[in-house]
Amino acid sequence: MSEIKVKNPKSPLKGQVGHPGGRDSRGHRIQMKPGRLAEHKVSLYTDRGKLIREDVPLSLLHPSINPAIRRIAQTIKNSSFVDLAGIESILRRGDLGGEHCRIPGREFDLDLVKNANEIAAGIREILSTGASDDASVELFEGGKILLVRVPSSLSGVFASHDGSRMAAAMALGHAIIEQFDLPFWQVPTLKAALIGRYSSSVDLMGGKVHHLLKESTVLEGPGHAFRTIPVNHFAAITEKNAMNAAALAGTTELLGHLESGDCYGPYELYSVLTYVYQSLNANNLVYDLVKDNRAGTVSDVAEDVIARAASDGAIAVKQTLPSGYKLFLMKKPALWNAYACAGTLAAVMVNVGASRAAQMVTSTMAYFNDALELRTGLPSADALKLHGIGVVWSFYSHSIYGGGGPGIFSGDNPIIRNSFGGFMIPCGAAAMALDAGTQMFTPERTSSIVGKVFGKYPFMKEPIKYIAESVEEIRGE
Repeated sequence: MSEIKVKNPKSPLKGQVGHPGGRDSRGHRIQMKPGRLAEHKVSLYTDRGKLIREDVPLSLLHPSINPAIRRIAQTIKNSSFVDLAGIESILRRGDLGGEHCRIPGREFDLDLVKNANEIAAGIREILSTGASDDASVELFEGGKILLVRVPSSLSGVFASHDGSRMAAAMALGHAIIEQFDLPFWQVPTLKAALIGRYSSSVDLMGGKVHHLLKESTVLEGPGHAFRTIPVNHFAAITEKNAMNAAALAGTTELLGHLESGDCYGPYELYSVLTYVYQSLNANNLVYDLVKDNRAGTVSDVAEDVIARAASDGAIAVKQTLPSGYKLFLMKKPALWNAYACAGTLAAVMVNVGASRAAQMVTSTMAYFNDALELRTGLPSADALKLHGIGVVWSFYSHSIYGGGGPGIFSGDNPIIRNSFGGFMIPCGAAAMALDAGTQMFTPERTSSIVGKVFGKYPFMKEPIKYIAESVEEIRGE
């Protein structure tokens, strides 16, 4: 792997617009969010159960405040990856605009991979906004793959993530034209290789300049962009570490939750508290549930969650019936939901970890939450949504309908997007990380390039650790 940058500053984001180092785009210190978030404190642990930080205010784990979460968001928005070898191949064959679209007479040869360094330098020069910007172009697999990161000063004026992808595509196109002195009549063919059949198609069908997020033209609704990353990508980026895959998935789901307008008012505590318990292993809850029930069943995890929730004051016995059945009440609804969602993830890890087969993630989600409901009389995870989505996801991933395994689904899928709290995609990510190759669509098959490209960022590969440690960047100021 090689890298070409305008400069090589100690921190690639330092001093840039929107730099998430505890200060905003104007250089003002980011203040801790007041209110109910600041009142709650948690301790954060690694995926191996080791304490990282104690008594962290929940406000420091909000996406608008936490430096590592902001880095993850900015990196995803600013970065596009280019299949340079793929562009070279389709230009040689004349396969333009996706499947079943070969145009005889439009073929031509360009040695793109051999000239990858020169092309990368051209992209960097076109995208650069100044000597101190954070624009970069990195080469993978001997120049077959490029990772293009537009400078934050440029992406900061874009209305959406689409600008980064289009800027990367156009900079690549102009760099190729300059490098090979391409005649104007070949430029439309090159355009089709870069951004596909668009605008004849709604999406960039057949294009070889990719982005982690789907283009805005195909989004299911406002604020859905961060929820368009397939489950397999999370497993690949984190090298199939189940808890880090869940953490990265939960982080992007929370970003989508925030962008959609569904994480404000009373739902802010509901969303952020559940995120830190389920995805960031707050108070070591997920780790302890998995460890203590490693030889148990889904039902054992449910019993454990109920006992811990009662002990920690999230729920309490309201009434004991003559039969001995206990009805519970929610004393702290947001905390109960956090425990229920964390328990769902733990149950998935126990069950899939025992079988090493991801397909049961859907039924585990359904039956674990069914067990919570039957044992407490309370709504289960995400106000019953994880129970229902477990049933529907099972039907559409491998039952009568079929259609693909859990790894190819994303949070914006119309079948499963009703859990807009984002609490089911972390379960799918953990399941695919634990899968031993039983799926037709494995992370190695669908997401190997994504894993290589974005796995280079430590804060994306190990989000639990870096999100927890980054709170000191704010505390230190």
